[in-house]
Amino acid sequence: ALLLCGVLFLMSTVGSGVNFSRYTFAEKSGLSVEGGTVDELEALCRRMVEGVNRYVDLVDGEKVEIYIPEGKQVYVSLPNRVKEFRVTTPEYSKTYSTYTDHLYCIQACDGSNDASVTATVNNGSAAKAVIYTCPDALEKEVRDELARTPLENISAKGRRLSGTIQADRSGELLITIPYDRNWKCLVDGKQVQADCIGQALMGIPLTEGSHEIVLTYMPDGMGMGAAVSLLCGVWMLISCMMERKRRKKEMELGNTSMVDADVINAIMDIAGEDHVCENEPMSRHTTFRIGGPADLYVIPDTEEHLLEVIRICRAMKVPFYVTGNGSNLLVSDNGYRGVIIQIGRNLSEVTVIGTQIHAQAGALLSTAAHRAMDASLTGMEPLSGIPGTLGGALTMNAGAYGGEMKDITSEVKVLTEDGKVLTLTGEEMQFGYRTSIVQKENMIVLSAVLKLQEGDRDTILETMQE
Repeated sequence: ALLLCGVLFLMSTVGSGVNFSRYTFAEKSGLSVEGGTVDELEALCRRMVEGVNRYVDLVDGEKVEIYIPEGKQVYVSLPNRVKEFRVTTPEYSKTYSTYTDHLYCIQACDGSNDASVTATVNNGSAAKAVIYTCPDALEKEVRDELARTPLENISAKGRRLSGTIQADRSGELLITIPYDRNWKCLVDGKQVQADCIGQALMGIPLTEGSHEIVLTYMPDGMGMGAAVSLLCGVWMLISCMMERKRRKKEMELGNTSMVDADVINAIMDIAGEDHVCENEPMSRHTTFRIGGPADLYVIPDTEEHLLEVIRICRAMKVPFYVTGNGSNLLVSDNGYRGVIIQIGRNLSEVTVIGTQIHAQAGALLSTAAHRAMDASLTGMEPLSGIPGTLGGALTMNAGAYGGEMKDITSEVKVLTEDGKVLTLTGEEMQFGYRTSIVQKENMIVLSAVLKLQEGDRDTILETMQE
């Protein structure tokens, strides 16, 4: 889980590439070398903006009207709180997906100088934008100057931008994408520090000659995500090694039987050789058909034999487990180290006496319910479809369709942990949601008396079928 969190964190920072479609790389005026220093290049860029025309508040989703003066270009500088920016004029409409501060040009159109902008702001609030203007002639002069040595063979995909350039002089490569410290810049395979030009664009220092330029965007958190993933990977590796060691030890212990010859002989003397199996696969006795071998598998004939087998196990400190029908029972592939006592085959008698059902713990609930139906007794219909035995149902207060065992239990005969046989009333069973005193105090159900009511057989059958 920790490894998955680290990988997801890493993917969340890496998966979102840069939307290069908003930049005009194909235009030679978009990328070029200027022969001066960074300060000189910034001065050249600043010539394009005569000054702040005005500030505007961009309210999320609201349109702002902008007038383009005759013979001038209009630029909008956006704050990084703007998530999407839409420009509309009588002749075109364009949408930009922004992720940092940037200048956007609103081109004048023949026949109309009216335009509008609409922004989608993070958190649905408002953001302040700046409107600049620039004379057409000066804008062309600056573009011509920057286009003397263009970047060529441009490739922009995902988080990577690359190209080549033949610089006829030393200078600064001006790139029309917003400056961001997360850009990793390589010139001829060597990393260089990018410069911020005009508080918005990015510049890369170059010497005269031929160069290969590669830019890769490294989002915030990518390094941390990689570190978290690596740390979690190491932790997962250590955990796997520890788990492998634990399982190996478990398997070694699992191959050691808890039942010796004295225990086997004592139990065979009570239950009989025909009712005792050594290394019996539990997959034969569970509804899921899973489970390795049990050291000893015992099927007692009578309640007296059951009590005596349990007494021997407790006296010789041998683990044991009482099963009924094997439904909803999960057994390890390593099997069970101890004695499995199965009561579902022989201790499953069901008798109807008046309006009561007297049944042994190994009786199937479905069998008891059908015997009740045959006697026109109602009360067990909701429980008739539960694939388990009476003992297990009483232990966990099984229920379905609004009915529970506590609703029909009159008394229960149990074996306590200290070897006493007691008869508990329904109230003394301390039934709760899927629990009872049997479960809480490690008792074993031997038999029970269920109290039902007289009813109509056809109605009972119809309810059971539903």
